[in-house]
Amino acid sequence: MRVPTARSQSNSYGLGERLGRQSELVGGGLLGLARSTGCLGAGAAGSTTPSTLAAVTQIRHPHSDGRAYYDRKITEGKTGREAIRSLKRRISDVIYRQLQIDAQRAGASSATGP
Repeated sequence: MRVPTARSQSNSYGLGERLGRQSELVGGGLLGLARSTGCLGAGAAGSTTPSTLAAVTQIRHPHSDGRAYYDRKITEGKTGREAIRSLKRRISDVIYRQLQIDAQRAGASSATGP
């Protein structure tokens, strides 16, 4: 029997209900809320994408640049979801910029040869 998703697999073994309840109890905090209820994410797609996890982690640390950016967006009048979306976009821009820099370095080092 083919099982398409982890949730389906846990349900086929009779574990779905217990696993769902455990995620609510174990997660805790904002991240646990995001995992158990999907309140921060893209609906059915889930909310534990790497960019969401990075954004939530930065928001949890009060002295991080991400938290300062999030707070600044909130004071600008954005909602919490809009501020998180903006922070996720900023994180993805930083990652993309770093990927470009790494690709340029790799191209430069392969051009000079070993």
